[in-house]
Amino acid sequence: MGDISRMQPEFPHIDPTDTRLRWLPPCKRIYGPKEVTLFKRSLAIDHISAALSLICDKVSLTDVPPGVLDDKRVEFENAYHPGVALSNQRKSRSVLPKHTELPSKEVRNFDFDKLSEPVKAVLHLLKKLDVLIVDTPPFKGPRRYGNMACRDLHDKLNSRVDEWIRADFGKWYLKKDETTDKDADSSQKSIYNFETELKYYFLGSFGSRERLDFGTGHELSFLAFLASLLMCDILPRNETTGVEYLILFSKYYDLVRKLIQTYTLEPAGSHGVWGLDDHFHLIYILGAFQMVDFHSLQKGEKSINALNYRMGLTPSSALDSRTLKQNRTRNLYYNAIAFIKRVKFGPFNEHSPLLFEVSTSKTWEKIAKGMLKMYYGEVLSKFPVVQHFYFGHILYPWIDRQTGKPLPETSPEDEEPSGADLQNNKYDISSSDSSGAFDILKEGSPTNFRSGPEVAMDSLYLKRERELEKLHNERETTSFTGKRKGNELPTSRSMWPSNTPKEWEKSK
Repeated sequence: MGDISRMQPEFPHIDPTDTRLRWLPPCKRIYGPKEVTLFKRSLAIDHISAALSLICDKVSLTDVPPGVLDDKRVEFENAYHPGVALSNQRKSRSVLPKHTELPSKEVRNFDFDKLSEPVKAVLHLLKKLDVLIVDTPPFKGPRRYGNMACRDLHDKLNSRVDEWIRADFGKWYLKKDETTDKDADSSQKSIYNFETELKYYFLGSFGSRERLDFGTGHELSFLAFLASLLMCDILPRNETTGVEYLILFSKYYDLVRKLIQTYTLEPAGSHGVWGLDDHFHLIYILGAFQMVDFHSLQKGEKSINALNYRMGLTPSSALDSRTLKQNRTRNLYYNAIAFIKRVKFGPFNEHSPLLFEVSTSKTWEKIAKGMLKMYYGEVLSKFPVVQHFYFGHILYPWIDRQTGKPLPETSPEDEEPSGADLQNNKYDISSSDSSGAFDILKEGSPTNFRSGPEVAMDSLYLKRERELEKLHNERETTSFTGKRKGNELPTSRSMWPSNTPKEWEKSK
């Protein structure tokens, strides 16, 4: 690897109080594969990759402080799985090995008063949404495709987000008279400013109102939200510590898991059994970089500091229940796997084979670099994901990085993808030209992280997934108890999609 600091995209400094800046509401630019190719040439993806590189550097060899992550959100011991026979669950609870129960240790929780004011502002914003979830309980009754109460939540959030952002961040981008005069709100609504673009990325971080799902595109939106604060130096890029970044992401992941579990949100664009994770990807990057020395990694050197920090923890230890329980509140990689074990039932290598293979066959350094490659190839280069990323005029402009000129614009009529194109992976351009962002990690190899057999299995799974969906619709009136009368527990597909290959055999 070369000098990553020299080859990474430049991260701009933007003054949000500059009246000469032309802020505009973000709009859709990506309608097909041509626009995805253009996106990879844009300043927008440079801003995203620069922010991600900065954050990975900061979180290197750093723990999530005690008491920050909510252990109950990822507690997989005695987890209840809807649709699994109750007798089987009772049996599994009684035979849990004793060594999974660790002696409780007294730990001092982190003092949040020590955090910087901008970090506190972001946490306060997340806390407001947390309260809003409590005030918007899910509708009763089993539902296959998410709980409709989630739409009420999004409506409430949309109606309050301007006020929230202005209250928490206004002092950094508004004049004093604008932040103190409440009567000025009505006049400000007709004027575009920093919050015009910023609020979109905050709103896009918590799933889709229309589709009632959550996925890597929403995770990307939260990264863009934090990157916006970094570009405008509201989050000081040099002063904000790795601990503070980990706290921000930890509270975000706790919140979205609460959303997923409260409203039974579907995975957004799941790749099926051969996907990395139904809902997340960025969390694995952050967790892997916690375990490596960023500066040694960029030079291709071994790090004694990393070995001392890890204290013998290998990636395969993330699959051990005892070790997983010990580390799930200090490392985001372990935390993510613990959540999978909480919401999915069955052998880990069956419902999450890619994570199983990576964790058992790679080093932390290879996982950190590989997850970044996969993020570029499976998230930022995939049309189904980035089609929902909108572009403003200042923060994430639709501008060519080399010429500084606007990239070509199209309309939905110019390029409408068909179902056959998506099924045939026509829009998988992860191996095409990718000059610019993440070049330092590619080392001349394709950015598609999956092997040939895994890609083939993914295509096969899509077909079988459709067959299972058709079969499910035909048997909609039945459940594992027989004829459904409306009061029984939902089937396993009613809450969490089952990705185990065993279902393929059952559906034949």
